[in-house]
Amino acid sequence: EAQAARWACALRNAASGLPLAAEVARPRRFLVLINPNSGQSKSASVWRQTKPILEASGAEISVVETTHANHSAEIAATLDETKVDAILCVSGDGLIHEVVNGLMSRADAQFVIQNIAIGAIPAGSANSLSTSVLKAAAEPNNAASAAFLIAKGRSTKLDLWKVTQEGGKSGYAFLSLEWAMASDIDLGSEAWRWMGELRFDLYAAWRLITQWRYEGELRYKRHGDQGWQTVDGTFLMVWAVNMKWMTNDCQLAPQAAFDDGTADLLYIQKARKLSMIGEFLDLSTGKHVEAPWMAYEKVVAFELDPRVRTPKKPGMIAVDGELWPYAKTLVEVLPSTLSLLGVGEAADVVDMAVART
Repeated sequence: EAQAARWACALRNAASGLPLAAEVARPRRFLVLINPNSGQSKSASVWRQTKPILEASGAEISVVETTHANHSAEIAATLDETKVDAILCVSGDGLIHEVVNGLMSRADAQFVIQNIAIGAIPAGSANSLSTSVLKAAAEPNNAASAAFLIAKGRSTKLDLWKVTQEGGKSGYAFLSLEWAMASDIDLGSEAWRWMGELRFDLYAAWRLITQWRYEGELRYKRHGDQGWQTVDGTFLMVWAVNMKWMTNDCQLAPQAAFDDGTADLLYIQKARKLSMIGEFLDLSTGKHVEAPWMAYEKVVAFELDPRVRTPKKPGMIAVDGELWPYAKTLVEVLPSTLSLLGVGEAADVVDMAVART
């Protein structure tokens, strides 16, 4: 039995990039949050599939199924930080947004986010975070692969955004800000959630054909610059993101990195319909950013001041896929703020149990 335990420990060390004979640390403690209503309501079955993988890693696991909006934010805001090493979200990106904002609302937020990592097991519609992690690790884009990477224990830093609106609303984002066609596709397709990722493709096709126009002002500060650039006028799309992949087939920002201290800001002011449709038919290569009508900037901050499109359809702003007030919005990048499980070089392994023992 002792020999079997040593072999099991050696295998876990090998998977994590640690020396085979490394001292056994206490088990890592995972708090698993499950959103039963995410995506196509498949989170329960996803958890049944992935739970054995995490158990095999020797982790101690506690599970909470969320029951109402912002439940995960409430949990993150009040949990005992001495009893949790990582929060794993079996959901789409919405639950992760809640967890991040719950952690950042704490009086001890700076300490907690340095000691509690976040992991994503995909069970939603888009699953942008888990997709970006799995693509970066060159693993298949599925829940079992996500759980396997989390079990290995590798981690990297992830930039965070501070979001402040004129009118008083503020919070944090880990993924994106969308306006015009971008938010129309994300939020306008909510009624088609049952379709999974297909909802985005079909709604995008319609919006590319209709090509609604919005008026507003976009200001941004490039990485390394002191001053701000200003663009005013007509926009077809503004889409700022914090990572490469939005869906399995959409590499929206090919120059993005998890912790490069910048947001990738893409915007379109004018483009021919056929040209846009041609480029957007395949976003997996990232070549759409080379189109002459696509502006692509690496920025440390940006501010969007949208104007009302029509009284009935004024427009929408989405932060991490969630509807926010239609108001002037400032985004500031907070470099390398969060710890993200599932990706990282062997030399950069962070063993949370050792670090906090």
